[in-house]
Amino acid sequence: MNAIESNEFLSSLNTSPTTETKPRDELGQEEFLELMIAQFQNQDPFEPMTNGDFLAQLAQFSTVSGISDLQGSFDSLANAISGEQALQAGSLIGKDVLTQSEFATHSEALPLAGVIDLEGAAQNVAIDLIAPNGELVRTLSLGEQSGGPVEFEWDGLDNDGESAADGTYQLVVRVQRGDFVETVPALIRSEVESVSFGDNRGVLVNTSNSGSLLFSQIDRIL
Repeated sequence: MNAIESNEFLSSLNTSPTTETKPRDELGQEEFLELMIAQFQNQDPFEPMTNGDFLAQLAQFSTVSGISDLQGSFDSLANAISGEQALQAGSLIGKDVLTQSEFATHSEALPLAGVIDLEGAAQNVAIDLIAPNGELVRTLSLGEQSGGPVEFEWDGLDNDGESAADGTYQLVVRVQRGDFVETVPALIRSEVESVSFGDNRGVLVNTSNSGSLLFSQIDRIL
């Protein structure tokens, strides 16, 4: 078959009537096989397609098809996990949980309390409570600790013994070991008030002291 006949053959493939129009950026299995057959029928007899070339093209098509199937499987798995998380999160309503957070809400009706997980003994542990304007309102000194979970609770008083304003406070936990001082995260105790669904980030757990958090951010259930 010469070049003119080859072009006429390919043209006939392109102009043959079809019942369904596919987007130009998609290649189905039927179209792929038609192109492969056309390649065999119109290949240069002096430089025929090798078995390696043929297998490479099949592998490429199989890879693309496999990725598409794998994406569908991942989507199904994600939906199943999301549903399972929603059921678990719904069962937490009314229960207390510990969530890692740098900020926490305090009011007379919602006292601020939590836990600090220490990896080892410390000479002194202190928590600085900082107001939104950057003012240091209270320093809770927890003294020497042997390690493990250390519970704390703020009575709502500032360093002068006056009642602090309701609001959201930043917690800076300072742990001293010898001459070295490091900051570690605090786990805030909160009550789960409700659960939100349908957010792009996943299932959200709405808490009394820590606001809205991802289900995965819950450290432990009390």
